[in-house]
Amino acid sequence: MAVENCTEEYDFYEPNEKILLGVLALPFIVIGFMANAMSVRIFLHRQVRIQPVNWYLMLLAISDSVILIGAFFVLTLPRLGEVLTGGMPPQLN
Repeated sequence: MAVENCTEEYDFYEPNEKILLGVLALPFIVIGFMANAMSVRIFLHRQVRIQPVNWYLMLLAISDSVILIGAFFVLTLPRLGEVLTGGMPPQLN
């Protein structure tokens, strides 16, 4: 299938989507990751590790951090890259 004759431009992401997921989501991801890191640090204290519910909360904070990192790479980074490059897609040679 040849695409040499294709003249239709493709917009990678809508402008609203670039702003919402690229720019506005970034502070939420960063603040959420820092809050989870602080929670894990607190739950690692010797007196707090005694109760099983605190182990559950610590693992919940760790899994939430993994979700936030994944959301950054899958949702935010591609749109943020398009915002920072002025909407120009990379040229494939």
